[in-house]
Amino acid sequence: MKDIEISLQDIYSLFVRKIKWIAVIAALCVVAATVLTLFFIAPKYTSSVTMLVTSYGDRANSSVQYAEIEASRSLVKSYAKLITSSRILSKVQPELGTELSVEQLRSMMSVQTVNDTQIIVVHVETPSALLSAEVGNALAEVVPAEVAKMEIGGKIDVIDYAYVPLSQSSPNLILNIIIAAFVGVVGSYICFFVAERLDTVVREEEDLSENFGDIPILGTVPPLGIEGDEKGGDRV
Repeated sequence: MKDIEISLQDIYSLFVRKIKWIAVIAALCVVAATVLTLFFIAPKYTSSVTMLVTSYGDRANSSVQYAEIEASRSLVKSYAKLITSSRILSKVQPELGTELSVEQLRSMMSVQTVNDTQIIVVHVETPSALLSAEVGNALAEVVPAEVAKMEIGGKIDVIDYAYVPLSQSSPNLILNIIIAAFVGVVGSYICFFVAERLDTVVREEEDLSENFGDIPILGTVPPLGIEGDEKGGDRV
């Protein structure tokens, strides 16, 4: 048997022949993704607090020097770690009036440091829009006070407090639909392609010539049965 070559024409031809099934499967994937997103995945809401790190050297001089700015930036990473520490979060718990544990609070938070700046952004994601804002604002109250007590070379000021988000941050219905449609189209086509490559049934003369080269064909068997009866032929 000669090597089977796959051309772009073969790929396109299979896609055209199976386009209806591919469209059906893609549509089913979109429906499934929509149902899962709307009815089975709990929505989450994100609120954010923005803080500014300042070193004591920045406050001592009216004209802030480059070295002092760099000193503040060096504190940013330390403060970013401090925000999610048990010391800070244990002080946040009483502010909320809930039974959330320190680990639960930590799992809700993500801390982002803005490149080449002295800014820290804390994102809080929870199933409740109100709770997200409450946790964020509790952090805004606790973090500056705790940092001031520690006296480790700088302070934190709140730039923006948290607000109650008006729309959910996840899941993203549009994105899920796009992904489902893509998976449906590509996945179904790959299945059809593999099935056709593994199909060894010979149906036409072209199948023999494509797979076995120019071998002699002694004859073919015409269709028999019901089709022959309808045309007036004898049924075998």
